[in-house]
Amino acid sequence: MNRIRLHSGLAVTTAIENFCPPPTPRVVAIKSFGGGKIATTDYLWEHRAVSLDCSLYQLELTASHPSGMTQYFNWSNGVSGQRDTIYAGGPYRLWYTDPYGCVSYTTVSVPYAPESYFDWFPTGCYDVCYEQLPLTMYGPPDVFAAWSWMHNGGPVSSGTHSVMAPLAITGAGTYSATLDNGLCSDTTDKLNVNVVSCDNCPPLILNGNAVCDPSVPGGYIVNLTLNVTFPNTNCTIGTRIGPTVPFSAFFSTPGAYPLTLNFTTLSIPPPATATIMVRYFVTNHGVTQECYDTLQLSLPDCTGQWPPQRQTQNGPLTGSADGMMVYPNPASHTVGVSYNFGTTSIGENSRRIVVYDMMGRPVYTARVSDAIGNLSIPVDWMAAAVYIVRMEKNGRTVHAQRLTITH
Repeated sequence: MNRIRLHSGLAVTTAIENFCPPPTPRVVAIKSFGGGKIATTDYLWEHRAVSLDCSLYQLELTASHPSGMTQYFNWSNGVSGQRDTIYAGGPYRLWYTDPYGCVSYTTVSVPYAPESYFDWFPTGCYDVCYEQLPLTMYGPPDVFAAWSWMHNGGPVSSGTHSVMAPLAITGAGTYSATLDNGLCSDTTDKLNVNVVSCDNCPPLILNGNAVCDPSVPGGYIVNLTLNVTFPNTNCTIGTRIGPTVPFSAFFSTPGAYPLTLNFTTLSIPPPATATIMVRYFVTNHGVTQECYDTLQLSLPDCTGQWPPQRQTQNGPLTGSADGMMVYPNPASHTVGVSYNFGTTSIGENSRRIVVYDMMGRPVYTARVSDAIGNLSIPVDWMAAAVYIVRMEKNGRTVHAQRLTITH
């Protein structure tokens, strides 16, 4: 029986290209990083990856066979023989032809170079308002063998075999990140943050209040009064628990302006308060200044006014309208999904609950036959990250909700 030995750090699957009896080949998939063995035909062979020069991300893939018949190895990038020198991560396929003409292959997923993720990280010099802090910096949505956030040359957060945790920037200094993919390690260029006071900015928000929006599950209406003191003032508006509509406004002349916003919370039940954040620019004597203003609002209890499908935490959603609820959120072991596809009569194969990662790749799919029900999803095997749970009908998204996995 032929066995393939896997080098630690590579995810590998193997398949048989030709049917060559006897014996009947078996196909086994390795679904996680690490060593393992795969059954194919009658000879012992292995392949491994080693780093030759991390500054160039030069790696060497090596295949071996006890008979020394290296001429029977062929790589997907056109190289023949025992060794293949590569300079980029991604999938590589290796074909092996035995003395009887039987062909088998294995696919090796080589980690991408740490430098290929550096576009995620801001670099250079930035002035930020003290009133704007804290700011949050996010890493790429991928799993690394090791990672760390650095502040003034020292590590402030780190992890292994996980997605990078967000970093809260709370003050001035130099920030960078180090990524290790198991073969090479590299550090980003520096982000230099200078904190300045923006207290000389004229306040913009006079007052405001939040009321329930009975037409939207989890929805609120916010009534603000803005005091615009300079002409041609641009502003953008948001919250930390959900986007606002509208999210921007322009005022050509000074004055007091009423502004009505709508936003939907990203979690049910909602928090007790929400902070409205406004970023705006004012121009005085030819000098444009960036300013920030915030207002903390109390959120009323709207469970008696929202549609029925968002009023329950653990029972199936009811009522004729469709809806979805995900709980608990964040989660670490199991997530419950209550769903209601409405009263439309459709085939059971057209209803799905799908979990996507932030790259848009499906990581879990469940077809549901009942129009109304509950689904339990194990998530302890998923990497700690942010995902999207989508309720799909006839190939279209009905509802979507963000899900955070923590371990």
